[in-house]
Amino acid sequence: MDSMRFVETNRVVRRPDGAILKGGSLYVTTNELNAIAFAIYEFFKDKE
Repeated sequence: MDSMRFVETNRVVRRPDGAILKGGSLYVTTNELNAIAFAIYEFFKDKE
């Protein structure tokens, strides 16, 4: 598992705005989870 984590954390991703980030699929997964969370947040009228 450590070798897989090492590979993922050292993989490079280029964002749409041109920025280059390390993190590979970890970065992509984080963005997907954030998009899902924000969609759930927007779904409810009572934000609290």
